[in-house]
Amino acid sequence: MNFERRHEPGKEEVKKFDNEKTAIKYFFLKTLRRFYFYKIHIPNNPIRSLQTIEELKHFLENLGVSDERYSFNAIRPQEIYIETVDNKITVSYVDKNSQKKFTTMPLEIERGIFVAYKLAYSLHLLKNIEREYLQKNSLQETFSDDDIEFFIK
Repeated sequence: MNFERRHEPGKEEVKKFDNEKTAIKYFFLKTLRRFYFYKIHIPNNPIRSLQTIEELKHFLENLGVSDERYSFNAIRPQEIYIETVDNKITVSYVDKNSQKKFTTMPLEIERGIFVAYKLAYSLHLLKNIEREYLQKNSLQETFSDDDIEFFIK
């Protein structure tokens, strides 16, 4: 038997929930994350060739990502905050209380541009879904910061 070609068995995390509503939301977000993975991580993504923050802004604009979803100079609720210091980029998610929920370590420019794109575009997609499903009454409440973090990471 050829063991080199055999996939290693995967271990999937088992989650436990206190109530059905939380379980359904988790399953919904996990399904959305899988569905949008290839929309965010497209083959030969031009984002990999970008070298400057200005190119990133233009790229996000072309994707339809509003500057409400990201910022380079002001911390606003539920956005991706991108800082450039000493030719390094740090990217943070800012929660509803205008606090940084998580922050990357300082990244090289090219890697930082990709991470900023991934997080900002993911947030854009989730917020569009949220708006659409709230209008259709398929969602009763907006996504929490923990929900957003789970989806965009």
